[in-house]
Amino acid sequence: MKLRLFAAALAAAALITVAHAPAAVDLSTGIRKLVDVGTLDDCNAKAQAALSAYLQTPTQVSPGEWLATGPLVQVGPPDTTASGTVHCYTSPDGKGYVASFTCAVETPNNSYAADALCLDIAHHFYGGTETALATPTPLPTGCTTGSLIGTWVSDSDRSQTWTMDAQNGLLGSDGVSGSWYLYGTTAMITYYGNHKMTLSADGKHLSGGGYSFTRKC
Repeated sequence: MKLRLFAAALAAAALITVAHAPAAVDLSTGIRKLVDVGTLDDCNAKAQAALSAYLQTPTQVSPGEWLATGPLVQVGPPDTTASGTVHCYTSPDGKGYVASFTCAVETPNNSYAADALCLDIAHHFYGGTETALATPTPLPTGCTTGSLIGTWVSDSDRSQTWTMDAQNGLLGSDGVSGSWYLYGTTAMITYYGNHKMTLSADGKHLSGGGYSFTRKC
């Protein structure tokens, strides 16, 4: 039941995450570690340290269960594109403990898989070999269809500009702030309201919703 709730929670988080492509949730389960002699306090300390190595803000959400989100290294706006849990419970003979590991990753917005993340967290927990996770790819800049980063000039009023940054922020030349999101060639611009716009195939022109802009590049 907890696993289903965890997966649903990450999926819900993914829906509100800024996504530059259609997203799916990659889930990893099944890694368990039995420690013959040890206390739950030991397990909790190791769980917190292991999650901290790869994710952010480990929190004990219930006795013996730790949750962290991330990733630790962000590209673009902070978001929840990865999550991990470590569950500590007493072993059947009462002398040690068992730790189980569950991870979920939103793809393709993370360049590594849930299995790779969970294996590294587990190995950090019990001293196994850790493998470097893939480095996230920075958002493209310039006249590209991969982002709206850059300075845009209004086609009807050259004094009006929009400056869009890698954190999905928009700053107008009048000092008004907004935001941008890009899904394929469809852009959602928040600036004096919400505007649905279309990015041209060469990444230079943005039009629709009462606006028409050309990117400097």
